[in-house]
Amino acid sequence: MEKQPFRENYTLHIIILSYFVFWVIMSISPHNRNIWFIEHVLIFLFFGFLAITYHRFQFSNLSYAMIALFFALHTYGASYSYSTPFDAWIKGWVDLSRDYYDRVVHFSFGLLIVLPVYELFSHIIKIPKKWIGFFSVITILAAGAFYELLEMWTTFIVAPDLGTMFIGLQGDPWDSHHDMELAMYGAIITLSIAAGYRKIRKRSFTFNS
Repeated sequence: MEKQPFRENYTLHIIILSYFVFWVIMSISPHNRNIWFIEHVLIFLFFGFLAITYHRFQFSNLSYAMIALFFALHTYGASYSYSTPFDAWIKGWVDLSRDYYDRVVHFSFGLLIVLPVYELFSHIIKIPKKWIGFFSVITILAAGAFYELLEMWTTFIVAPDLGTMFIGLQGDPWDSHHDMELAMYGAIITLSIAAGYRKIRKRSFTFNS
């Protein structure tokens, strides 16, 4: 992938500006300011990491867009402490005992973040693509598990008074397992689509040669 100076990457400028505007709107009056802040700590750190390392490694603009979309989904959920209008709308149609937007975000984590992980591994590890895909899915699972631990540690250390409101178990003892499972499914779906797309392009190139 050819490196592009940040000042010339206008597509990335639009991606960042779009997320920033959305973030400002959603931060005006969150449901719980403490939960909102805690939920955004990792996003702030990750943005800083991307900015510092941009001159050494650049993702594709598609990957940056997928990262921004995932952050937007998370920001929306955090603004409502993950009890969103989406959940209220769904419950108006289906009798549900819990809010499901958090499950959507965990699924989206695998769906949207696995491609940037794949690109990173392709850059630093010289192994067959199928193994890069395998390690990308494993990384998504590991990141999901580590996030569940971070939630627990953050709750006990930073905001013990928020308790399960921040962790969001909603009475489900298997909540963490389901979250990681959905992230894995999302990652597998994205990599399967990408593999199919590469095969179609390769076949098309062969026919046109």
